[in-house]
Amino acid sequence: MKGSFRRTFVEYFFITIGAFIMSLGVGVFLIDAKVVPGGVTGLSMAVHYLTGNEISVGILMWILNIPLFIWGIVELGKSSASRTAG
Repeated sequence: MKGSFRRTFVEYFFITIGAFIMSLGVGVFLIDAKVVPGGVTGLSMAVHYLTGNEISVGILMWILNIPLFIWGIVELGKSSASRTAG
């Protein structure tokens, strides 16, 4: 039981660190330099620039990730989804 808790804690810790590094990369480097990468982040940034900065990149990333999250639930199951959302 103790080892399982430790493993889960370490996994969530590294997921949190990865999300933090990703958000710094987008916020500090990509948006300031107006570099549009691929994927949901790039699509969100492109819409942000095309609308004259009216739509927030972060909000649009959340909205565009919802269908991908639902697809992940269908394909990978609820246990994987709970770890992703957690």
